[in-house]
Amino acid sequence: MTVALRLPLRPQGDAGEYLLMLESWNGHGSPELRPGDLDSLRTLLAGEGLSIDESRILPNYHEGRDGRLYCYHFWAYSLAGLPARRVLEARSLSPLRALPVTNAVVFGLALVAVAWLPWPGARRLLLGGLLLFSPALAFLMWPHPEVFSFALVALAVVQWARGRRASSVLAAALASLQNPPLALLVALLGAASAVASWRQRSARPALLGALAALPALLPAAFYQWQFGVFNLSVRPAEAAESLSARRALDLVLDPNLGLLPHAPLLLLLGLGGAVSALRRRQAGPALLVLVLLPALAFACTANSNWNNDTSGPSRYVVWMLPILALVAAGEIALGPTRPLGRAGAWALSLALATQAAAVLARGGPLARSDFLEHSWAARLVLDHRPALYRPAPEVFVERTLHHEGRFEGPVVFRDAHGRCRKAFLQWRQAEALLAQCGAPPGRVAARLAENARRKDAKRDWTYVDY
Repeated sequence: MTVALRLPLRPQGDAGEYLLMLESWNGHGSPELRPGDLDSLRTLLAGEGLSIDESRILPNYHEGRDGRLYCYHFWAYSLAGLPARRVLEARSLSPLRALPVTNAVVFGLALVAVAWLPWPGARRLLLGGLLLFSPALAFLMWPHPEVFSFALVALAVVQWARGRRASSVLAAALASLQNPPLALLVALLGAASAVASWRQRSARPALLGALAALPALLPAAFYQWQFGVFNLSVRPAEAAESLSARRALDLVLDPNLGLLPHAPLLLLLGLGGAVSALRRRQAGPALLVLVLLPALAFACTANSNWNNDTSGPSRYVVWMLPILALVAAGEIALGPTRPLGRAGAWALSLALATQAAAVLARGGPLARSDFLEHSWAARLVLDHRPALYRPAPEVFVERTLHHEGRFEGPVVFRDAHGRCRKAFLQWRQAEALLAQCGAPPGRVAARLAENARRKDAKRDWTYVDY
């Protein structure tokens, strides 16, 4: 809590929308945008020497059926910050801290819940450490729902491990309010409640699970009521076109976006824990890691904007991590012999140490936004083996040029010595690339030279490696 009150605010990403919706809830008890809301937010920001780009925020508000303006982001996270805002204002503290304080509160609740797990103390400590020193820590000071969703997912899986099925489903449903793919977690946990109901020959677990899942329907109901669609930010036709198994794999392997460069041991231990659970005929952990996580990653690709403002890995990875952490901590140290169990505990300790080192090296809660630059892992690959890395064009272009929006090709990544290593271009831009970088090795050089001489060269985009 003290950290959230003292560290510099990070109004990055979509923070402007969430702060503005908080002003709406505080000013008139609804998420609709009124002129006074923007004036109120301007005044608060000016008081701390901050500002937001209104030209990016206001176009994200749309007129509903009632003639009022609503943001295409759902308003639950901002509403959750309202109590903190009222308390801060009453104590003459900055209301802008309300959402970071809310982040800190739900983060703390998730860590406290770990202490109630029926596990040995060392394993509870390891799980708590894996959650605390995770990429979510970098988002603590963002007025943004990443920590909110992360903490609620952690609460959901911890409560599931405790056998508290209804509260588990409820936490997952609340997490899904800001990240719709988490409805899949709600469905899985709800199905577990139904199975428990069948085994106990009692309708109570299934009924409580169904009631706990109802909040997950709120965003779809609201947007259907006001706009006639279930999701205002991702329409069905766009989602179907954008869905991609290859991009889903980016959330694991991509050196810029994926979990592997940021928490490699946790990823391996989570997979190992799922396999170990299968061998012991425990379906739950295996379903969480081997079925749910790939499904969540695939569902995230419905969003066509693939290079979101973030710190460290993709924002989508952040709220998936508690699932891996719980399965790793809960399963990997359960070897049939004492030495194997001890080795698992050492592996988890090493995973925690490496993860904490990576998070703290980026600054912990002071980490800056870095979505417009290549990570150290991506630079390493691009410098030495550029042909091995073929990212989504949006990721390569924006991180190479260090800006979003329109650009002119060819886009060229150069190493620290200024040598061309990888380029993204249309074939009609071959002459410009040759002028900048010379001929690449291999047969691509001949193709570039051929297209440089043609006036009708194709406009298809491609990568060229040096």
